[in-house]
Amino acid sequence: MLKADLWFPSIVWCSDEINFDTKWLKQYADQMRTANPDGVKISNAGGWQSNSIEWPFFNEATCPPQLLRLQRQLDTAVGEASAQAGLPPLHLNNLWFNINGHKDHNMLHDHQGSLISGVIYTNVEEPDEMGNIEFHRDDDAIHYIPPLDRYNHFTSQKGSYQPKEKLLLLFPSWLKHSVNSNMSQKERYSISFNYGAGKWRE
Repeated sequence: MLKADLWFPSIVWCSDEINFDTKWLKQYADQMRTANPDGVKISNAGGWQSNSIEWPFFNEATCPPQLLRLQRQLDTAVGEASAQAGLPPLHLNNLWFNINGHKDHNMLHDHQGSLISGVIYTNVEEPDEMGNIEFHRDDDAIHYIPPLDRYNHFTSQKGSYQPKEKLLLLFPSWLKHSVNSNMSQKERYSISFNYGAGKWRE
């Protein structure tokens, strides 16, 4: 009998069980955008990204309680994912807010300096139109696999997830990904974050 060993798998963990105040997070992101309308440009083509909020910020003296509650839930989810993957205990390095308007998208990128990264969608009014996140295969299989009637996890070139309010996605930080254009006239809000085993940028 033939036994299949899975080597070097690309894992994406997902959950829609994270509970947080979407209205407050939207207001918080809007306040940050008002204070810094230019934001930062990293992987985003159009849209707005906040400055990175780094790990020393996450304590009761400096961090809003709503954001601390979200962070604790992310800690639990990432703890479960890292245990499944055989990684050491991880802690939050940094997070940032994203607001993508009409035709805004994110170019192909990864998250160096961390081990598990993720995104959580906070406000998604028209999920069918707001641009899927796509995880890309990073080998030369495209040159070998013939055209097929149906693709699976072994033969596919990418995995795609539609945005959904309160959807959490976790993935290895080296897994390259992009975000398709938001074709809605409404803005899509999300939070991206990185977890690592040591202090960020050390």
